[in-house]
Amino acid sequence: MLDEYIYGCADRISPEAPCVVLNNCSPSQTSLGGAANVAFQLSRSDYEVSIWSCIGTDDTGSIIISKLADNDIYNMIVQKDEIVTTRKTRYLTVSNHQLLRVDNDSQYTPIKEDYIALLHMIESGYFGVVILSDYDKGILSEDLCTSVIQSCKISNTKSVIDIKYSSIDKFSRGDVNKRKPKRI
Repeated sequence: MLDEYIYGCADRISPEAPCVVLNNCSPSQTSLGGAANVAFQLSRSDYEVSIWSCIGTDDTGSIIISKLADNDIYNMIVQKDEIVTTRKTRYLTVSNHQLLRVDNDSQYTPIKEDYIALLHMIESGYFGVVILSDYDKGILSEDLCTSVIQSCKISNTKSVIDIKYSSIDKFSRGDVNKRKPKRI
């Protein structure tokens, strides 16, 4: 996931509709979002971090790949033409009030071929900890979660579950479960 921020001045209401006009916008700023942000935050804490996910071959996907490399995060990303990489664009005033968020994404459920190499690395004991960070975009399917947790058990690797809204059932065998409450 890529987070994008566009700042501008909001000093009038549009004559066409009852909405704020944002003008004098600065060039957009981007940062890693979702699970990529989790990887980024861990890398900033001097951990060696790898990330696996499925993203598109689009411009947003390319920016994510570049930002991962810039931050020394080992990239195990699977890129597919049929995926639209998640990009959340926020329009904000210069005083940091968010006016609008535009989401561009798609749901994709990975097939075993997408994550078989990940399972082999887990089972080899390559990782000290595996974090399943789910932002409810369909990537962490029940099959994938069951396989990853089972591979962690085989290699005695701790699995940490960081979920947003998903059913906790597919993560039930993980070692540590951290669930975010659903927002209303």
